[in-house]
Amino acid sequence: MGNYTVDQAQRDIAQLRYLYQALINNAVINQETVQSLDVNALMTMPNNDSWTPSGGVMTSPTIVNAFTLKNGANTASVSADASNAHAIFDREIELAGISTPATPSGAVRVFADTNGDPNFVVPGGWAGRAVTVQTDTSQNTANTTGFQSISKGINIPGGSLRAGTFMRMTSGGTFSIGTTSQVLTFAFNLEANTTIQLPIGSAEFAVSTSFWWIAQGFGVFNSVGASGDYFGGLHVALGVSGGNQATVAATSQTAGGFAAYGHATSVDTTGTHTSAIQAKWGATTGSPTISGFFTIFERG
Repeated sequence: MGNYTVDQAQRDIAQLRYLYQALINNAVINQETVQSLDVNALMTMPNNDSWTPSGGVMTSPTIVNAFTLKNGANTASVSADASNAHAIFDREIELAGISTPATPSGAVRVFADTNGDPNFVVPGGWAGRAVTVQTDTSQNTANTTGFQSISKGINIPGGSLRAGTFMRMTSGGTFSIGTTSQVLTFAFNLEANTTIQLPIGSAEFAVSTSFWWIAQGFGVFNSVGASGDYFGGLHVALGVSGGNQATVAATSQTAGGFAAYGHATSVDTTGTHTSAIQAKWGATTGSPTISGFFTIFERG
């Protein structure tokens, strides 16, 4: 291999400068001209006012068809979809956190806040966090006097919560009282805390009857850390499986809606915990059992 001459280096630098200047000046660069841009080479070149934009901001470049960004051995391609006029990225996009997003005009702006959470801001300046969703259809059953999960347990990584973060979990399924009426208690276990509980008295249920249930628990964190706190609640709706519904206790048509509210304190959000909707029975006489068949978990 021959030596890399000064002339060759100057030609390479000149080409990089040309490509970089074209990008920041909104020039159209054909795919045949640009196959890859070496990010390391661009970033390590000396500053020069003739091609470095003010404040280091690249404004609205236009590239025809596609190009590849390269950093060492890692590459990511960006291409334009000709039929739908949108950009296609073959890798994830990482957004740096900002505290004050600009207000768009006639568009939606996507950004990460200083906590790293995804946000949107719409024309007029209204901004809000994006809601992320997880779903699951596994079966989860409770048939003892201690709390057991009747939804899928969702893992919440330690240190990932912020003041103002909200979480909501919805689940549902069926339960059977068995031959003896028992108290049935629901709970929303959020960050290993079951402050929010909802006991339903045994007189509400007719024996040897099957029921439907839907429960939704939610919490909004007021503070986080080793001794955080949140405000939350739990809704539970019951219906008789396959029967006409009535809000009359101790009949085969028993149905009803119930709610609980709570303020959970001394909640340690620094560790990783599993959150779930749970249930327990007052006693196991008569073999009562409750099962959940779906879980919807939302966080924002």
